[in-house]
Amino acid sequence: MPPRKKVVRKGHSKRIKRFEEEFDDYGLDPNATITVEELLNERRHLMAATFTACFTLFFWIIAIGSSYWVTIDGGPDGIYMNHTKVTYFHGHMGLFRMCRSVLRHAWIDGKPSEEGVKEECRYFYVSPNKVDYTTDSMLDRTILEYTRSQIGFCCVSILLILMAIAFSMYTFTQPRYMFKRLAGGVHFITAGVMLVMIEIASNTAHYEREHFHMRHPMHASWSSGISYFLAWMCLLTFAGVGTMFMVYSRKRKLDIAADRDFSLS
Repeated sequence: MPPRKKVVRKGHSKRIKRFEEEFDDYGLDPNATITVEELLNERRHLMAATFTACFTLFFWIIAIGSSYWVTIDGGPDGIYMNHTKVTYFHGHMGLFRMCRSVLRHAWIDGKPSEEGVKEECRYFYVSPNKVDYTTDSMLDRTILEYTRSQIGFCCVSILLILMAIAFSMYTFTQPRYMFKRLAGGVHFITAGVMLVMIEIASNTAHYEREHFHMRHPMHASWSSGISYFLAWMCLLTFAGVGTMFMVYSRKRKLDIAADRDFSLS
């Protein structure tokens, strides 16, 4: 198809003319049309979506850094754990850290001593040594692999989010549809990585409930915490932003009505 000829219409402001020249090669499909007003609305929508992705990055960092992915409730009377000599009341866990409220039972000078319910927090192992495997009852090889996977996907997800935001901003300087599709694709990949992380966290909780009662006592009830739902919100946000970029990436031909004179502000 021969290149479009540049048409200067009388009655348009200079800003309209510059805008038309800038988007002279906007699309290659002669059957579809778009007006300046529609194009400006599109850019505003994509700009709002990009700012939303920027804010979602901070929420995602809060989600992966907090320890409220899973909450465990031992009931009003607690659950006595014979192997550690403690009564378990409440706990919450994240991707890298867990906290629990326990009552420790100890003997001092032959008499029972109870110091009251205290909250104990600790970070999960990443690279334990041989001594840790034999002395720490809270260490499990399967949980260790889950933790390493979560760390890896956390780093990948943050890198993909930064790439998605960068590509989104680049589309405002390059109007061709292919760059919007690229940005939308990176947003979808980011949402996919987030989904993998959420599934790993869910599988970790299920494994602990079935096989690792040191962290999840038997007969204790558990539920998803606020960090889990915040992660799902971030996932859906990036999927929505990616969908918006894909919808606006269809090939179109700039069609400026001769009898209209907009302000591009």
